[in-house]
Amino acid sequence: QEQFISLVSRLRDRYRPQPATFPVLHIVTDATPRARGFPESIGWEDVIAPGYLKTVRVAEATVVKGKKTGIEDMARHIQSFAGA
Repeated sequence: QEQFISLVSRLRDRYRPQPATFPVLHIVTDATPRARGFPESIGWEDVIAPGYLKTVRVAEATVVKGKKTGIEDMARHIQSFAGA
């Protein structure tokens, strides 16, 4: 069992999938970590092929005790992205 786990772990460490080639909407809020050397995209550009990633910003998107903040704005981005 240990040999199998070791083999699977080595294979996992070497596997590098091709970037995804389907549209991805990445919504960034003020809660998204930001710092020097830390991209706002948090690495999505490394797993999504060029031209397929769209990043949009909304200040906040929360629902707390039934109170919605920014949800409508986020929904508009999703509908626009989906072509609805």
